[in-house]
Amino acid sequence: MKACIMLLVFVLAMQLASAQIKPYGKVDTADLKLKECDFEKGAGAMVLFDRGDLRSLAKSTLLIRHKRIKILSDAGKDKANITLSYISKSGFENITDIEAQTINLTGNTIQYIPVDKKQIYIQKADKYRKTITFSFPAVKQGSIVEFRYKWSTTYEHYPVWEFQADIPVRYSELVTNFKSPVDVYTRKIQEFTKSTSERLGPKYWPVKVSNTWAMANVPSLVDEPLMPATDNNLQRISFFDDLYTTWPVLGEMLLAANKFGGQFNSYLKNEEDIIVKADQVVNRAKKIEMLFETVKNTLTWNGSDDCFTAIGVKEAWNKRTGNATEINLVLYNLLRHAGVTCYPAIISTPDNGEVEVDYPSLAQFNKTIVYVPVDSASYYILDATNKRNKYNEVPYSMLNLTAMAVNPKGDIITSEEVIAAKDAVQPEASRTSLFVIRNMSPTKDAVYIDAEISADGKMTGTAHVASNGYSRGLILKRDDLKKESYKQYLKQGNNNLKIESVRFDNAETDSLPLRQDIGFELDMTGSGHDDYLYLNPNIFSAYMVNPFLSENRYSDIEFLYASNYAITGNYKLPPGYKAETLPKNTVIRMDDHSISIKRLIEQTDDHINVSYTINRSRVFYKKEEYGGLKQFYKSLTEILNEPIVLKKAVSR
Repeated sequence: MKACIMLLVFVLAMQLASAQIKPYGKVDTADLKLKECDFEKGAGAMVLFDRGDLRSLAKSTLLIRHKRIKILSDAGKDKANITLSYISKSGFENITDIEAQTINLTGNTIQYIPVDKKQIYIQKADKYRKTITFSFPAVKQGSIVEFRYKWSTTYEHYPVWEFQADIPVRYSELVTNFKSPVDVYTRKIQEFTKSTSERLGPKYWPVKVSNTWAMANVPSLVDEPLMPATDNNLQRISFFDDLYTTWPVLGEMLLAANKFGGQFNSYLKNEEDIIVKADQVVNRAKKIEMLFETVKNTLTWNGSDDCFTAIGVKEAWNKRTGNATEINLVLYNLLRHAGVTCYPAIISTPDNGEVEVDYPSLAQFNKTIVYVPVDSASYYILDATNKRNKYNEVPYSMLNLTAMAVNPKGDIITSEEVIAAKDAVQPEASRTSLFVIRNMSPTKDAVYIDAEISADGKMTGTAHVASNGYSRGLILKRDDLKKESYKQYLKQGNNNLKIESVRFDNAETDSLPLRQDIGFELDMTGSGHDDYLYLNPNIFSAYMVNPFLSENRYSDIEFLYASNYAITGNYKLPPGYKAETLPKNTVIRMDDHSISIKRLIEQTDDHINVSYTINRSRVFYKKEEYGGLKQFYKSLTEILNEPIVLKKAVSR
């Protein structure tokens, strides 16, 4: 009976696949007449099917991919613009044999309009990557666009297959044929429609392993506030070569590699002069800063991220340029020779993808940094490739990344946050440590408002906003600071708020907080009664909008860094007005005390003074904790936005 049920499931799966996937240029009229996605109403476009055939060859890998997309409305037309990316350096990857066409139904006639080969553009994205871009012709509501291509690599390297996208996917299937078993990691919420495996060849010595995975009716990825890197949340499958199975083994390989561990004993030209100067600095932090600044200002990054050296540490020092590993191993050597305990560590940059800790593989990493323990609970993460990086502040782009540190001396590496992986790294048995890069020192930001309220309900004044650390950097990264759009951003949708002026101070001095002086005018809301005005002090703050309004949460929550935030204000009242009642002074905290808000409000003569402090010590919450976080933010928002009712005294 069980065998019959399994056979029935297999047959149904095969029927589903054959119904969904059609050969290139063959399309069902029903799909051309399709008006909407039946499992995600309102979608502007949907993937009808996405099929990949992945094979390992003699010393290479080949992926043949065929994808078909339905344009359901004008809002989905942008899905007819395609960009493909690949690692072009040294011929590592290539994309060839591209075919693409638009399929339209005009009356009862099906029209096939191919993409002109001359309109397929190959461009250099950076030193390592190229992009291929093309757009489909004659696209309109109801069109189907399809394309196919071959992706290949000169190594046995397997690309990630994503079953999910930013639009719904009706059917996605990957078929693999590998010469030997490969470790598989899947991230999925829904079950596979098909999941089969077949060993081809003798029982104990298979020639190949063939697998098929498929998903049907995959909803689009929900873009949620404070969501970790989007690609990391997609339902997907990753592959890892099973040659090495533990992180300690990989750490030993890294230490033994000439282009990594072989660079540790390199002494640089004129290094003695640098070490002599460093030895004269008694304060350890200042010594680290001095050496960090020396390397940062001497060497120029060539734009290359790699876990290994290309020309070597000595040559990079002599040429005053190198890749990320060369520059940071120069720093590592100088620190070590100056007596500073530190360790080289490798990471995967955000554009390289998330590290799957259950599947040890050096191929997941692409950059070297330096890890410097400060005490049992804190450390420095040093990257001398960026001229704006600070020695005592984790670079923003590295927050919450997984790192692997190695210790050449054989001592145990300790970290506050060691990840439990499949082959767990035991501190007493390994020179290798996996940890998540955190910065638990909170960024301190403040908003101070000095304003005067008139009897006709207009508030005029100045907001002084001081932004430190990461907040400072995020503001300065904006390209519209001197444009009208930045004033709109400051309003956060409040149409009663008018920005008169914005002035920035300390923009060029990294050690000082970025200061914004914002002149504003606000029409205060009233109850319709001339004797009442409603004062809401929560303006120009980072807490004007509650990010947690959705009933459900599908991804984890990542704040990136801890925060101490202060909102204070001094408001002069119009003659004859006083607060009818002041909101109560209060303090509330989450159950784990990771977030708190404190409110103090007082009235003295014709002024009201307010103070809110919001402290958050945690940076990461699992999606299972969303209920408590959502409820706390509801209370926090209510406290911040509870109005102060101003009442005009009755004349006698």
